[in-house]
Amino acid sequence: NSKLNPSEFEDILGNKSLLKQTTITGESDSRPTRSTMATVSYKLSIIDSLTSNIHLIENVSKERFFISECDIIGAIDICVQSMNRGECALINCDIRHCYGDMGCHEKQIPAISTNNSYRMLIELELHDWQTPPDIRKLSIDERLYWGDKKRHMGNFHYRRQDNSTSLQCYNGALRFLNTDLNPILISFDENQRLILKDRYIQVENNVA
Repeated sequence: NSKLNPSEFEDILGNKSLLKQTTITGESDSRPTRSTMATVSYKLSIIDSLTSNIHLIENVSKERFFISECDIIGAIDICVQSMNRGECALINCDIRHCYGDMGCHEKQIPAISTNNSYRMLIELELHDWQTPPDIRKLSIDERLYWGDKKRHMGNFHYRRQDNSTSLQCYNGALRFLNTDLNPILISFDENQRLILKDRYIQVENNVA
């Protein structure tokens, strides 16, 4: 990896709402594709464009997610697709690309308004990515992990009245929890199987 001189931000969407600047280059020609499993670390902050005051929201290490499946905030989901393995980037974006028009009250991120001077800053590193696993061969714990992660994201979007995104997350959770669709092909404990079935019913109720 080599450090770059400061450069202009890349306008990802062409409307200045999502800007990306590579700060450390990665392995050439190693960009991930949709539905691959990425591992990233990121530092998320909010900045007041008028005063330049910056407030750290969260610092997350080695987060795994499936690209383009709404497992993570949108700005990261979009920008990581233009990054190579090992690349670090600075993202400057509208709040809506992280938390929609509603902002996020529990994280003190204001809703979008005409007099809103805030933007989000994300220091993002793409550690690695890999092809999607065969769900049937995952451990029960791993299937529960992804089922819970996607269910929680579904709940998050549902609370924010984003029903189409929440449904996408719930359906993603069912993919890991449904043993009819993806039978268990490894040895397992019966109690774990029952937990998997219970979580499946929980998500089915969310969808209903």
